[in-house]
Amino acid sequence: MKLILFSLLVTCAFLTACSDSGSKSKNNPGLYTFSKDFQPSHKPTNAAPMSYLKDVMVSIKDSNLYIPGDAAFFNVIAEGSDLKQIWDGSPERQEAFKKLNSEGLRFVNEIRTTCTINDARKTESGDVRQGSTKTQSITMSTSGNTCPFLVSKTDSNATTYDLIKLDQTAQSVQVVMRMEGTNSESREVRSQRVSDLSGLRSFAIDLRFSGNADVIQTETTQTMKMRIEGSGSLMLTLSNGDTVRGPLSMEAVGTEQGMESRFLFEGQSNQGAIRVVVITKANQAPEIYLNGEKLDAGAFGVIPF
Repeated sequence: MKLILFSLLVTCAFLTACSDSGSKSKNNPGLYTFSKDFQPSHKPTNAAPMSYLKDVMVSIKDSNLYIPGDAAFFNVIAEGSDLKQIWDGSPERQEAFKKLNSEGLRFVNEIRTTCTINDARKTESGDVRQGSTKTQSITMSTSGNTCPFLVSKTDSNATTYDLIKLDQTAQSVQVVMRMEGTNSESREVRSQRVSDLSGLRSFAIDLRFSGNADVIQTETTQTMKMRIEGSGSLMLTLSNGDTVRGPLSMEAVGTEQGMESRFLFEGQSNQGAIRVVVITKANQAPEIYLNGEKLDAGAFGVIPF
């Protein structure tokens, strides 16, 4: 989904010089507002015990010590719609190493010495003009019979430019576009030692999304309205064999002042239903609700995948 956000910024930069200053967005309630209420305080029927859910959260949080982020072993990673070079000593790699304990650093060395690492690659076609569609795809993966950590990731999007209108009197350009894309990612810890230590075995997510955006750019101001919605599925497998799986949906609405996103996961586990709502707003800590109970965002584990 990051590719869609960055494609919007690239369009602005291509058409005219973007500025940090902006004006308030015009109101268009039909197209650029949230269409559904994710009911964060709703508790599902047959909810899993909170004690079990907290154990899962602890496993996810502790797994960050053992399972490395992409920058720890890929030499080229995706950063929005761009590719970023990573090397030993780079800030990104140093930051990735800081999150790991000694076993996690050992695991990085195993990945780098036994896996075929296919660094992030980008393909694109089309151009920015009215009536055209510009496509972009970024892929990265690891492979190998003895590779202890299998990664497969594909992000793709297509942007159709319905309107590119230049107003010479106002010295502005308006761009109206439609966007659609997919995010597919799977990761598997094949090292039994690391899986037992981290508490995680595998993670997979598939998300398909679409959206609309309307941008008006002048030499000194920018007005933007944007909305994205998506749906897909998520599955998490713990080292003890327990699985958490179910449908995932999201909506995001934004202006030049920032984005607000809402995510809903309605899953099933071996112990019962799990319902997670995450609400993110610009420059604010995320709000996280688990089976209707609001949690401390700092205590909620982030899946290291």
